[in-house]
Amino acid sequence: MFTNLGGLSGVLVSDRQYPARVAFGLINRILDEFAAQFSRDIWLSTSSQLEFPLLQEMLKKYQNPDEADPIMRVQRELDETKVVLVRF
Repeated sequence: MFTNLGGLSGVLVSDRQYPARVAFGLINRILDEFAAQFSRDIWLSTSSQLEFPLLQEMLKKYQNPDEADPIMRVQRELDETKVVLVRF
């Protein structure tokens, strides 16, 4: 669970293989996008569900953390380069 400075919270459930840094980055990005789309007054006072289609796009993108997170992508490339160098 993560709560931003505006008091908006998000929860992400994953298995142990999913990198924690990527998960918290996803939560933070979702909360930022949600707060940009809906003012605090709206999400505090509504009793109905707010439509947030960007959520589905973000969840789909983050299914593969290597593709969603640039640091993980660079780390994977470094690991692959290291393997090639060790073979020689």
